[in-house]
Amino acid sequence: MTDKSIDELLNEGIAAYRCQDFLAALARLSETVAIEPRHWKARLYLAMSYYRSGQLLLASKEFRHIAENCPLENLRQNAEAALLPIKEEIVLKTVELNRAPSF
Repeated sequence: MTDKSIDELLNEGIAAYRCQDFLAALARLSETVAIEPRHWKARLYLAMSYYRSGQLLLASKEFRHIAENCPLENLRQNAEAALLPIKEEIVLKTVELNRAPSF
């Protein structure tokens, strides 16, 4: 853990996300969520960072957690809207992997 406040970690995570430094965003946002698991804005940015860094299963898990547990309707709706395209992308990647030649 760090001596930084939740707000500092969140702001650093969002700034890293906006700069497309998704690994730094994941580090800060994961730390934020570890300290405060119900910080829904941090969870949303964490899910988006997982998605943008290509970690589709983790993105899906976070979006699903938000959709099922967040008391804020707008964040729940955003998470629900993100789930279908992620699931479709996971299916497509799975099909591609199954079609790849084996050596």
